[in-house]
Order: sequence, then structure tokens, then C-alpha cells
Amino acid sequence: MDPKTILEKFKKGLSSFKGEFEIFLLKETHSEVEVKHGKVHSFETAETLGAALRLVQEGRLGFCFTNDLTESGIQGAVKAAGETIRHSDRSEFLALPREKGEPPTLSDFDPNFHSLSPERRIGKALELEKAALGVSSKVTKVRGASYQGMSFEVFLANSWGLKRHHEHGMNVISLMAVAEEGGEAESAFEFDFSPSFQALNPEEVGRRAAEKALRYLGGRPGPTLKGPVLLDCLAAAEILEVLAPSFYADNRVKKRSLFPEEPGAKILSESLTLIDDGTLAGGFAAFPFDGEGVSRRRLSVVERGVFREALCDTEYGARTGRGSNGASAREGLKRPPQIGHSNFFIPAGSESFEDLVKAVDRGVYLTDLIGIHTANPISGDFSVGAQGFLIEKGEIAGPIKQVALSGNLKEMMNRVLRVGSDLRFLFKMGSPSLLISEMDVAGA
Repeated sequence: MDPKTILEKFKKGLSSFKGEFEIFLLKETHSEVEVKHGKVHSFETAETLGAALRLVQEGRLGFCFTNDLTESGIQGAVKAAGETIRHSDRSEFLALPREKGEPPTLSDFDPNFHSLSPERRIGKALELEKAALGVSSKVTKVRGASYQGMSFEVFLANSWGLKRHHEHGMNVISLMAVAEEGGEAESAFEFDFSPSFQALNPEEVGRRAAEKALRYLGGRPGPTLKGPVLLDCLAAAEILEVLAPSFYADNRVKKRSLFPEEPGAKILSESLTLIDDGTLAGGFAAFPFDGEGVSRRRLSVVERGVFREALCDTEYGARTGRGSNGASAREGLKRPPQIGHSNFFIPAGSESFEDLVKAVDRGVYLTDLIGIHTANPISGDFSVGAQGFLIEKGEIAGPIKQVALSGNLKEMMNRVLRVGSDLRFLFKMGSPSLLISEMDVAGA
């Protein structure tokens, strides 16, 4: 059944409903191939189409989702959503957006996405594995060499006349390379993603994974010191994953934020700016409108250490008096939209990675923070394992492992001295390398 026809059938079923309604249709396609020893290990494809229905009546929310888009399935969804209203809490701020006008135009969807042959998808994964194994005889194996293609096509309409449609596609390649020498084995993960299949570079990604694993060989327990720490761009991006929810308006209202200060307050190092940009060209989470259909834009969440604006959806935009800024997100069909980030990142600075290394007399360059997701998102306290390299007299020395890093995320981000020019995204999160003035590092 055509999505536009489905929308009309939902609207017909809601013709007698006394309240606001929103119909969200999601068509997802996914393909994944994994290779092993130069042969296809697995190949999967899937396509689903489903709908989610939100009803608002006298400040109460009704919600239902379904993959049954027959006449009876649609009628059942309308009835089920209506029945949930009486069981929900009332909020005087709950409403659906009435935005007028059109969202920004994003034109990065690859027109050849759906016509890519299985052979071409398989070929990317095979090239990836081959590239990693070809770097050195010490690279003995590759795990999880894969290609993934995913697309999300959204049709959204609400009772205030808002209508939205957009399709976003993304191609991802990734692998784990394993290097061995003298009975020691080290592994390293690498990846790349792009809306354009042609832009993926499996040779470069495979080489990076292999070279990273090789650099880890010969690692020794790290030193115990209180001194400068240079964070790799991907490790810093993982920290942002922990910090981002503190800037959601609902968490701030519910006092579940590491940054309770009001806009205008200094909360981070003056070296840091935080951006959330749902319209970022090539961004993993780029989409012209949010989970409610509100236009997305580039948000300056923190500017040179000063808190500027929280991420708001329609309800919390009304609750805080600031209005929605397009920060509603959906995790598929099974849950109503809620506040969430899109492409959340620290913009690139002006200093090269080499310049950051030269600025350290004795310290550590950390490439992996093991378990940083366990950091307390409200207090900011953390203690994690890490690995990376020793820095001595402005040069990277040997690899180190069995290192413990502890501290507080808010204090750490206030000690950022310099920001590198090597911005890189870990899917939705992005950061350059960050030089931190002082942290507690404990060796084995």
C-alpha cells in the first residue's frame, strides 16, 4: 500500500477524534554483509514499513504503533491509541507542533542507494579485509569486516496541517584488525560512513585498523602521574555521548543534568564550543526535521565555554518558555518521540595533532577509554581503564596499557587547554583531539 494512502486511511479513522493527532510512517531498509577469509560469511537484507500514532486530548497522551497497515490494522491502532489516553498523566504543556513553512532542504541521499547490487556491497567488505591483511604479516586476522547500508524514509502528518517527507540513507564499513608478535596480540577497530556508497574508502579504513593494531604491540603498563592528557578524537567523542543528555531540557527540568546552570553561565573551558546540527551535510543523523516534524537547525549549545541553549521539543519548549528548537528524536516506532541530539560535536580547532603532542613534556596520549559509558551522567564522576601511548619531550613514545583514568567529567572539560584540527565523528558524536592540562593517571 502506498504511504500516502495509508496516511489518508489513518486520517479517516480519526475523523471523529476530539483532539490533536499525529501520524508517523517509517519505512526502513537494511542490508548487511560480513566476510571472513575472503568469502561471504553472512548476508542479510530487510525492509519494514510501520506506523506510530500520537493523540493528545486535554493534556494527555495516547500512543500506539503497528506494522499491520491493513484496514483492520489501522482501525485497531486508532482504537488502541485512544484507549491509552485515560491511563497517561496530564501535562498542561503537552501539544503537537503547529509550525508553518518548509524545513531546510537536504540533498545528500544517494539516488543509487536502493539499486546497489549485492556484488558491489560484498565487494566493499572484501576490499576492507584484504587491505588490512595486506599491511603486514603481523596482521594475522580480521574480525567483523562488514558493510552495512540503511535507509529511513519518513512520512509525517498532524492535525494542524503539518506534512513532512524525507529519506535518509547511510553506508557504513567497519572491521577489527588483529596484530600478533611474540605471543602478544593486539586489536584495533576502524570504520567509515557516508551517504555516498562511492565515497567509502575500504583500502584506507583497512590500513588504519591494521596500523593501529601494530602500534599497540609491545605495550607496557603505563606510568602513574598527575599531568597532561591528550585525548584522541574518538575517545573524546565517546565522552560527548555521556555529556549530551545533560543538555536535554527535560533532564534539566527534572534536575538530572551535570550542568544545572542557566543560559549565560560559564560551564566549560573557554576552548570548547558544543554544536548540535541536525542539518550537517553528510552527518550520520542528518534530517531536515525532527521526530515531531519541526525544522532542524544548527544549535550553539555551548559557545566558548558559555551555556547558550538547551535541546527542546514542543512540550519542553513550552514548559521552559523557549519554544521547540527541533530536538525531538525517535528511536524507531515503538516509543513516542522524546528529546535527543542529532549530530553533536566540538568544532575543529586550529592546531594540528602534531602541535598538541609537541606541547606536552611528559604525559599520555589516550586512544581508548574502556567503559567511559559507565561514568555517572549526573555527578560526572568516573574511573575507567585506558590505553594509548606515553608522550615524552613532545614526542609519542611507546604504547602503554593497563592504565586507569579517574576524575570528574565537568572538571576535565574545564581543563581543556587546546583543541585540535582533526575533527572526526563517531557516528552521531564528533570531536577533535583535546589537550587536557592535568588528570590523575594510574599505572599497573
